[in-house]
Amino acid sequence: MTFLRNWHYLMHKPEPLRQAALLLSFSGAAGRGDCLLQTLDALARDSRGQWGDNLRRLHSLLEAGHSLSSAMMLIDDFMPDQTVAAISVAEESHCLSSVLSDEARRLSRAIAAESTVRPGLDMLFAWLLAVGTMLVAVLSFICIWIIPKFRRIMEDFGIELPRQLSRLALFTDFLVGWMPLLILPLLATVAGGSWFGMKAAKQRLVRGTWPVLSARMRYRLPEVLRALSLAMASGASLTDAVAAAIHSCPPGDASDRLLQLRHLLESGEQLFPAMEKARIIHDNERSLLESAKLAGNADWAMRQLAVRLEEKSRRRAEFCLMLLEPTLVMVSGGVVLWVGTSVLVPLLKLINDLS
Repeated sequence: MTFLRNWHYLMHKPEPLRQAALLLSFSGAAGRGDCLLQTLDALARDSRGQWGDNLRRLHSLLEAGHSLSSAMMLIDDFMPDQTVAAISVAEESHCLSSVLSDEARRLSRAIAAESTVRPGLDMLFAWLLAVGTMLVAVLSFICIWIIPKFRRIMEDFGIELPRQLSRLALFTDFLVGWMPLLILPLLATVAGGSWFGMKAAKQRLVRGTWPVLSARMRYRLPEVLRALSLAMASGASLTDAVAAAIHSCPPGDASDRLLQLRHLLESGEQLFPAMEKARIIHDNERSLLESAKLAGNADWAMRQLAVRLEEKSRRRAEFCLMLLEPTLVMVSGGVVLWVGTSVLVPLLKLINDLS
């Protein structure tokens, strides 16, 4: 989503580049008393727009006694959910500086992974909206004003309507008859779809999650694995790490399974069997993590599994985007071909009959 990210940057709104720079600045000031507030105050004075307002609000919340993670949670559309959850775990395990720098590097890698050639979802959506609007306008003009006159000419010459033109004429009659009733619902659908699409793209850019998928457990699994890996490596409480992940999830499938996982951990269940019982990981993933635990590198294995799952999800999304664009072109071409054939075939028939 390069176009949307650049637009947010120019308009001084939250986006990955500003977020990474802020986290990197915090990593050098973490654990140094008022140094964090002084750094934040300097950044806020040098920032404008929504980003500057968010920094000033964050400064006020930190001065009021909030922790860094809780202050970030109170500001809407400020930091990715995964980053806030990692910071919450790091505050309990006293490794905040390293976690902040790791999250800054992760956001920077995500920016570098964006393709400058292949269009993202935002550009594809804008292309679909522009081409679809033009296509609907042209076809509506042909069906409403051109086809009835063409049909009248055929009838005046006493020529039987071809099958293609008859079908198109039936569609034209339906369109003309129902257009006054359909225009408002269609406009509302287009406006609502545009609003939801831009909102979804903005949430994916700023918070790192899609609105519909953010409540799914498999979609949130890399975030959970990273939080548990950090807690395991630093000796922090696994229950607190699960609680931090629950706070970052919207109500739904992911939060329900994480609540079940926390209950199992509080009951004395081991982590990986509990994750399988809560239907968070699959059997083969539990076997992998159990083997890594026996080798003494369970936290490393959890981070690698999170990277693998994110890479798999990214490849699947790229494949869908690559498949969607030619599919839309073929569908649009098919509609144009049908209308064009329905007009040209009767015209050829009319010329042959009159000659």
